[in-house]
Amino acid sequence: MATHGRSGISRWWMGSVAEKVISEAPAPVLLIRSRQLQNTEARGKISFLDKILAPLDGSDIGQAALPYVGILAVKASSSVTLLQAISPPGTAEASLFGGPDWKKFLKAMHNAGISYLKGVAETLEKKGIKTTYEMVTGDPADKIVEYAEKNNITLIAMSTHGRTGLTRWVLGSVADKVLHGAATPVFLVRSPKMIVSRPKD
Repeated sequence: MATHGRSGISRWWMGSVAEKVISEAPAPVLLIRSRQLQNTEARGKISFLDKILAPLDGSDIGQAALPYVGILAVKASSSVTLLQAISPPGTAEASLFGGPDWKKFLKAMHNAGISYLKGVAETLEKKGIKTTYEMVTGDPADKIVEYAEKNNITLIAMSTHGRTGLTRWVLGSVADKVLHGAATPVFLVRSPKMIVSRPKD
């Protein structure tokens, strides 16, 4: 669905209808600015599927968007980039582990992440999808938005980690920050493990 993006504001301001759909829909949601939708219609092709960025965190829930990414990439001959970000240590964590030990820990996480991304990439490549992957260090949401902007990504496809005892879809903090910070269309998928049945009235 289209959102009513306002010019002059870097944040993606969403209309009330889009906000409600994101909050309650159990199905995946594609959010694209009205201006981007008009450009796509004028060009006569789904241009926002050219370069797909799929942020991952190594968890099963984080992979919820991958089946959709695979389908879209095959249908539109898209290229896919897998991205994983390692959060830098806070003061407390760094002091607890100590400088050298923390560096070893980060290196181990980086190596494990590369191995994980390589495995996911190979799975997509077997489907004929051109796939690359990259590990970065920093705030995950900031790095996702930054990478998308610097590399001309046309679609960010990611899962949400929102969890609630009600039917309302509460976005995970990373997905929420990406949604409001990215100028790129965002495709949000809630993991089946996160879906809660609507209570009967």
